[in-house]
Amino acid sequence: MIQKFLYQFTTYFREILGVSKIALSYVIQENAVVPLVLPDLKANRPWTIEHNSTIEELVTFSSCAGSAFDADNARVYNLLVSHLAGTAALGSTSRWQKSHNGRGAYLDLMMHNLSSAKWEKTIAITEKVLNERKRNGENTRYPLRIHMARHRKAYNDLL
Repeated sequence: MIQKFLYQFTTYFREILGVSKIALSYVIQENAVVPLVLPDLKANRPWTIEHNSTIEELVTFSSCAGSAFDADNARVYNLLVSHLAGTAALGSTSRWQKSHNGRGAYLDLMMHNLSSAKWEKTIAITEKVLNERKRNGENTRYPLRIHMARHRKAYNDLL
């Protein structure tokens, strides 16, 4: 399911360092504008009041311009394409193929796959499984473990 993939990929990007030794999640952050004035530091901490770690601060205050960003942006694009190979979601990244714009590809994936219509469809499917899927024990090709796994998946999707 692409929705889960996108949420997990943001965590994955926090673990991979880019050219400037900053987590690649700065490439896909919502706000690409770096504030001109840095806020005050937390007491006895090397990061600001708004952030809980140095990584969060580096991601927030990293510039989305320059040669380091261009290299990291292309790397994000390549990672997305390699992980989405063979799926229908790969089509959402096609307009960024020439420029290798990972940020644009990621934002398009988010827009195409995490819209309210997609979530409403997911909710409808999972509610149908939870409310209508019954097991009477007569079908030997539908054992209890498969029935339970489908219900567990549907419940997790709703969460």
